[in-house]
Formats: sequence, structure tokens, C-alpha cells
Amino acid sequence: MAGAGDVGGAPVAFNSRTAPLTWRVIGALARQAPDVFLRTMLRALSTGSGSGVLANLSPLDRVDVLALFRSMRASRGFLHDIRKPVDPRLEAWVRCPTLIIASQGDGQVPPRHAEHLRRHIDGATLMWSDAPSHLIWFGSSAHERTEQVTGFLAGAPER
Repeated sequence: MAGAGDVGGAPVAFNSRTAPLTWRVIGALARQAPDVFLRTMLRALSTGSGSGVLANLSPLDRVDVLALFRSMRASRGFLHDIRKPVDPRLEAWVRCPTLIIASQGDGQVPPRHAEHLRRHIDGATLMWSDAPSHLIWFGSSAHERTEQVTGFLAGAPER
């Protein structure tokens, strides 16, 4: 299965020469205009509007998401991930219980990827999240992710 899609300007913005400047600019925007920064970043991670995703976050979630973005750094592995398709033969090698959590609101990983993995990993469990973005651990439905993972690890996953 191929990667999530168009890599856009990432190879230019995050190559070894430009990445330090890119991250300084990102950090400055996050500090100087956090709501603008969050709306912009969240829009890229959602099929909906950045404003809609932002409205779904509590004040504590906003602080945590800002901290998450500030801690991110793109490495050569990141560029490899966005450029190189995943070898579909690898899915057949998975031999352990596998939980796939996906959201229709994820702007980075289309739902078809989750469906594909469910079909090609023997015994995989696919659970749907109503999270409005790729950041399924934040927002008003985040507690559901904890329940989904806890149930799966307890050996009684929902199907």
C-alpha cells in the first residue's frame, strides 16, 4: 500500500539544510500566534476545518497539542516515510494481535488505509474513532481511545 499521498513541500522544508530554519519558524509562530498556528496545523491534519478541530480541543488539550508540535523534529526517517511507499508484503508478516484505530476525520491517513490493513493483517481489529483529525488522542472523544485500547489489551476488543 502506498504512503498517505502527496508529500507537498516537505522534502524542501525538511531537508538537512532547511529543517533547522523550518523548525525555528514553526516554533516562533507557535509562540507568537498559538491559535493561528494550531488552526493552520490542525487543518492539515483534518478533513474538516482547522477552526472546527480547534473548537473540539479543551484548553488543556490546546496546551498539550502545542507542546507536541514544539517537540517534533523531522529527520531523515521522516523524509523516508513520506517518500517511499510501504511494501505491502510486510503486512503478511504481522503475527500478533493488531489494533487499528482510524478516523474519517483524519486528513493525513485516509480511511482506506485502515480498511486495507484490516483486510491484509490476519485477525486485525479495526476500531473507528470520531476524532476530527489525525490527533486521535486529543479532543472531546479522546477518552474513547483509552477505552478502545484498554479493551483490546484486555483481550475483549469490540469488532
